[in-house]
Amino acid sequence: MDTNNTQSGKTSSQPENRETVKEVHHHYHNEKRGFNFGRLFLGLIIILVGLGFLAQSSGWLNIGDLNFDWNLIWPILIIFFGLSMLSGRGWVSNLVGILITLVVLAAMAFMIFGGNSPAMSVRTETIAIEKAAGTEMSVITLKNGAGTMSITGGSDGAAVSGKWETNFLEPKIESTVDGKTQKIELRAEGNWRGWGRHSNNLDLRLSDTMPAQLEIDTGAVSLDADLSSVTLEALKINTGASSVKLTLGDKATSTSVLLHAGASSIKITVPKTAGVRLRLVSGLTSKDLPDFEQVGENQYQSKDYASAVKKIDMNLELGVSSLKIDWK
Repeated sequence: MDTNNTQSGKTSSQPENRETVKEVHHHYHNEKRGFNFGRLFLGLIIILVGLGFLAQSSGWLNIGDLNFDWNLIWPILIIFFGLSMLSGRGWVSNLVGILITLVVLAAMAFMIFGGNSPAMSVRTETIAIEKAAGTEMSVITLKNGAGTMSITGGSDGAAVSGKWETNFLEPKIESTVDGKTQKIELRAEGNWRGWGRHSNNLDLRLSDTMPAQLEIDTGAVSLDADLSSVTLEALKINTGASSVKLTLGDKATSTSVLLHAGASSIKITVPKTAGVRLRLVSGLTSKDLPDFEQVGENQYQSKDYASAVKKIDMNLELGVSSLKIDWK
């Protein structure tokens, strides 16, 4: 009798054990399959930060040149934290969470990149710097953020003229005299702040009669510089991920060019009347160098460089870029 009860007890407990195992397995399976917004956004943040540093180390991007207001980061992190709390069990909870996430992301995109608000109205700064008495050359330093820049000759009597249109930066223009040299500095102050579409466009004209040295330090930019009519003795460009179109002339006997760029598309036009020597240090660069011959490691020059009266020496340090040099 005791044996039967014992066997009966074992038999009756087996279905309960199976049900318990099944319930635990079902609970674990659902937890494993549940969509976790917290992990998603934490993973996205880590990936974006990693991509940013990778882009900087490979030359694609200079993070310090972004002119970005990092005060925007903490509200975004709070939003992501709130979104991470939307995760739930079951397809209905997940669907609601996904829909709310899409709406929030769309609202964020509109507020950051959408149409202009009153605080984002475009300001126009007129540039008119007269040539200082007794000076014989100008040294022009341009420090700008992301945007577009057009630089040409043809300034009517002034050392520098033009206009600067921006809705998020504060243009600062200074001119000083050091002996026979006029030093001109144009710099953009401020950060990427406020809501709306950001704009930063600089149209600059240099004197055709006054010898000049030009230094440009900028972030991600579209730069079109036709300096063929300028007596350009030296040009230095430091830029991030950019599109650079540069035209040089033969007004100066000797011109030196130093170009440091990240991920960029670069086209340089040089005069046929000048001999050109090129030193190229680059990462993954597609290069088109017609009528140049290689004379050493990373060294190229035109065939008539040694005998040319006018000479252009270029030192290019490029990241992942495409380079094309044309003759005109």
